[in-house]
Amino acid sequence: ESGAGVLEIGTVLGAKTANGKRVPHVNGAADGTQTAIEILVGRVDATSADQQAVVVSRLAEASRLGLVWDASVDNETKKDAAIAQLKTAGIIVRDGA
Repeated sequence: ESGAGVLEIGTVLGAKTANGKRVPHVNGAADGTQTAIEILVGRVDATSADQQAVVVSRLAEASRLGLVWDASVDNETKKDAAIAQLKTAGIIVRDGA
């Protein structure tokens, strides 16, 4: 979504309830982005305009080491909760490479 800034490969994403647009997962939000649902596959610059992007959205595995977190996901408990949400979406996050 426009205004999201530069998003790096591995960014954990949520979807805004109001418009369905994907932005970084934000722990404690109340706009839909509090639920981790996808992982960004390619770097995008959404600083000034919406961008199309490739994401992992289901039936996949990802390395925990490659995930990029919003500043609100600032401890292992919050990361583990988001990883459990990704699992519910069909994305298994493995420790290690």
